[in-house]
Amino acid sequence: AAATTDTVRGLDVDSWWEVDGTNRYSTNAAFTNALNLTSVENLFGGSGLDIFTVSGTQSVELRGGPQTDTFIFNDSTVLDGTLDGEGGENNTFDYSLWIATHPVTVNLFAHSATNTRGIYNIQKIICSTGDDTLLGSSSDETFVG
Repeated sequence: AAATTDTVRGLDVDSWWEVDGTNRYSTNAAFTNALNLTSVENLFGGSGLDIFTVSGTQSVELRGGPQTDTFIFNDSTVLDGTLDGEGGENNTFDYSLWIATHPVTVNLFAHSATNTRGIYNIQKIICSTGDDTLLGSSSDETFVG
């Protein structure tokens, strides 16, 4: 039998995603009435703002939506998948929770970032507390140190 790939798409409202092995989705930051997600390989945001908080080692593809989306990595997170902001004009990849002994390297031109298989459609990088290496592309980008 062929392997299947499961996908969950967020609603067309602002949404919060916890990607930590238990994987939860909610339309409120308090995760009231959250949807628990298991064995899902693709987590895709809806048309509202999406905030993805990722912890541990996760094998999942993350996609934002047409609005501004934020992807937050807790210290030492590994995403064995790609991260794509898709639409939106200020999609953010946030490494600020990483400690100084874990500096990161991001190359937006090459679509590469520490502990991912690739990043796409990201316009803003928030650095770790370490000595990070950041390379932009030919587009408008913001780096926050």
